[in-house]
Amino acid sequence: MKSNKTHQLKVEDLKILDFEKLCVPEIIFPDAELLESFNQGVIILENHQVSKNLLNQAYQDSFNFFHLDSDIKMKYAYQNTKQGAYGNTGYFPFGSEKAISVDVNDEKEFFHVARNFFPSSYSEFYSKNYWPEEIDSFKDTFSNLFNQLEFIGSVLCQNILRILGYEKSYISEILVAGNSILRSIKYPVTREDGICAAPHTGIQLIGIQPPATSKGLEINLNGKWYQPTGDEWNDKLIINIGEMLGHLSENKFKPTLHRVAKTQIERHAIVFFYHPNHLTKIKYKNNTIMAGELIKNRLSELGL
Repeated sequence: MKSNKTHQLKVEDLKILDFEKLCVPEIIFPDAELLESFNQGVIILENHQVSKNLLNQAYQDSFNFFHLDSDIKMKYAYQNTKQGAYGNTGYFPFGSEKAISVDVNDEKEFFHVARNFFPSSYSEFYSKNYWPEEIDSFKDTFSNLFNQLEFIGSVLCQNILRILGYEKSYISEILVAGNSILRSIKYPVTREDGICAAPHTGIQLIGIQPPATSKGLEINLNGKWYQPTGDEWNDKLIINIGEMLGHLSENKFKPTLHRVAKTQIERHAIVFFYHPNHLTKIKYKNNTIMAGELIKNRLSELGL
């Protein structure tokens, strides 16, 4: 029986990957160690090279944006801007999204940043970025953070797809100019217990989550809910397995079920959805479908 009780999750409870070793050609990183991390349902990265100063600036810029007047924020709202077929960028007002099979919308507002450059043939499918001109450093900060997190996603996915037996040429083909999204989220102050983002899995290959401004993330492992707590998480990245990686692994890896609990202080979080490019063919429910269509379908299911 699955339990809704939340347990404390400590860093030492899980296998930790040293990202620096994954990036050094002279070091042969043990495949078994990488597989162990993916098989546990969530991957923990240390020595990941994401700048702490950059992350702090991103949270400051996010705070400044989300506290602008509503009419200013709505200039950048996804429904008021031109969007590509396979992804939305810009501002998403409070209550825009809900998890699949849940009637209540999540209690959050968020902002999407996509890649700045992609082939001109992709312009019909990818959305351009809409940068808040009221926040001077927003564009540079989030462009740099996007690039740092995309590099991490690329290294992880190149290695795990290689271990799964995919050819190097295929891996390069599907990961180039991926349709990835960097999401900045604001969760409101609440005076009651409960959930502000319902349990869900993501459609992406992997989701990369830097430390948030406070606790709240909860991860389901073997039917039990765990919340990462303690200062030892402050320099780690949490990597969720997405549904597309589950499909590419022929269900060897299970998507990470997670949710966000309400907190009595305003909470800001950042997540990077690492996607392949939209032309990638994925086996899905006994059919083959392009990754772009999977993303488009999921956006519709989420109310976006």
